[in-house]
Amino acid sequence: MSKLLKLALTLMVLQALACGSSSSAVDGGADAGGDGQAQNDARQDGPPPDGGVDATTSDAPPGWSIEVVDDQPKFKSRAALAVGPDGTLHLAYNVATSADGWYTPSVWYAKREGATWTRTEVAGAAGTSNEFPAIVVDSLNRPRIFYNRAVAGVIDLFMLPGTGSGFAAAVNLTNTTDKDEYAPSVAIDGDDTIHVLYQERTGPSGSYVYGIGYLQVTSGTPATPESVASGSAQFSLSPDYDIVAEASGVHAVYCKPGDGSLNNVLWYRHRLSTGWEPEGRVTETDQDVWGPALGVDGSGTVHLAYTKGPTWSEKTLSYNRLASNAWLGEHQLTGSTEDRSYYLGMHVETDGLVHLAFHRFYDSNGDILYLRGRSGTLGPEERVTATTAGDENTPAVARVPGGPVVLSYLENISEAPNGKVYLATRN
Repeated sequence: MSKLLKLALTLMVLQALACGSSSSAVDGGADAGGDGQAQNDARQDGPPPDGGVDATTSDAPPGWSIEVVDDQPKFKSRAALAVGPDGTLHLAYNVATSADGWYTPSVWYAKREGATWTRTEVAGAAGTSNEFPAIVVDSLNRPRIFYNRAVAGVIDLFMLPGTGSGFAAAVNLTNTTDKDEYAPSVAIDGDDTIHVLYQERTGPSGSYVYGIGYLQVTSGTPATPESVASGSAQFSLSPDYDIVAEASGVHAVYCKPGDGSLNNVLWYRHRLSTGWEPEGRVTETDQDVWGPALGVDGSGTVHLAYTKGPTWSEKTLSYNRLASNAWLGEHQLTGSTEDRSYYLGMHVETDGLVHLAFHRFYDSNGDILYLRGRSGTLGPEERVTATTAGDENTPAVARVPGGPVVLSYLENISEAPNGKVYLATRN
């Protein structure tokens, strides 16, 4: 059973009760399962694809249609979304494998071409959790899935390379013996180089030291990991860092402890071809930040969203832009203090159009909202879900080339552990 997943379950239940959760207070981590090396390979010989789910719509607020991607009666966590250059939709997400339907997740991959989803388990659990999946698609429409797994007592990052007709064997990207690396955030640039930002952890349980690490993957081969920040904030349900890449280099944001014992402060760092430039602070030291999301447009302007507030239970969605090495000024995007990240979904188009999805409490029930806009002005709000018994979270958003905006998310609480993965399409 994974401690990361146990923590996620606990926080989701608290979330459903509108109690909130601290993004920096928990000293958690993944269990050290058996070495499980044989199970790290993608399952190309079994189980076979399950035939998929018809892309039928269900009730949704005006302007959106919603379809079920996966409704297996198991707990779901972290649905990540990517759209290929050909318009194909790709999802990576966790499905619990334990008998009670709650624990020890494996990684599943779902692909939609036309009106049907096909789903395949690509990283079986075999008693050890595979967690925090992320996905990108290269210029040849091949997906790359990233996740973390404990091997021989140490947590490493893995990549499943798509081949066009399945997945090749998983690649251990970090392969360390004295350090844990987990919860990847990934970006892919125009040359198909993949950039991975992640949390790293050293030291004994109870006295962990946290940091932010980075590595590149070029032509399927990982480069030597680099240190981006030391003394970062501790483990959270929603990783408190993100990364984008464009012609000038790599842009990374991450959280570090602030003036209080539990608050996160947001920092920024830029990587040129010659290495990392000095870090700079973005938010106040007495405010608490959760789950930043980054995007970049064709002009090189970096777009940043995050939830921020004076305490862990009061959070409002905020937005900033970086142009010519200067932050242009923070905007408060909503009037609510019940905005939560649990992953923010951000997609920025080449012409600067920003798409942003987030999670908010409504009378102890979580729903997904969406904003779009340009030049620092986003809105009005569009409510994507409006359930009373469900609790939706972890949104990811993208745009189909020449087509609609699509948004993936999870629902778990209504019939736990019978979680569902959904895709919403903006009409």
